[in-house]
Amino acid sequence: MASGGSVIAVKYDGGVLMAADTLLSFGSLAKWPNIPRIKIIGKHTAVCASGDYADFQEVCKDLEEGEAADQLIADGIEKTPEELFSVLHRTIYGKRCEFKPAMCKFIVIGSTGKNEDFIGAVDDIGTKWTANCVASGYGAHIAIPELRKALENHNNSLTRDQALAVVTDCLRTLFYRECRAINKFQIADASNGKVVISEPTILETQWEFDGFAVKPFTA
Repeated sequence: MASGGSVIAVKYDGGVLMAADTLLSFGSLAKWPNIPRIKIIGKHTAVCASGDYADFQEVCKDLEEGEAADQLIADGIEKTPEELFSVLHRTIYGKRCEFKPAMCKFIVIGSTGKNEDFIGAVDDIGTKWTANCVASGYGAHIAIPELRKALENHNNSLTRDQALAVVTDCLRTLFYRECRAINKFQIADASNGKVVISEPTILETQWEFDGFAVKPFTA
């Protein structure tokens, strides 16, 4: 089973950032290091997930087919990120009820351009929640405290630069601590009614810490 690692997302004043690395692991083997894991659905929404990549692709295909069917109607109505999130939630819960669960934890972000920035998450049994910051995989344990601290220190109103800085710090920490992570990542930015995904970026790291460096043996 090819699986993806942590995904993190945080709101800032005017949008939402979501980040994930480009690694797919086969068990504990870091097999595919150049797989983009963030997908844009429609015009205003992006989806990413930790867990089984095949299940993630299947669910995204269902969402894309729904969007294509809506466009054929040509009534000028488009699903908002919150509405797509609701469709995703019902899809995941339906799979769980049929004992065919999608073994993923999904994170959804979006922006309609009307000061309605959205961020939410759904796990593999259909539990959903929304917050100013969410994370999946190991990031739910490592990154969430850093994201919440940053939001609290700035009264839940980060600038984009501040949000980008804390997201980058979280990705660096995950690379140091998570067994199935690499320092190559992408960031999706949902703002002003659209979503833009960055090109894969290499994260600068430093391994010359006492806890990481191997000290020479002295008799």
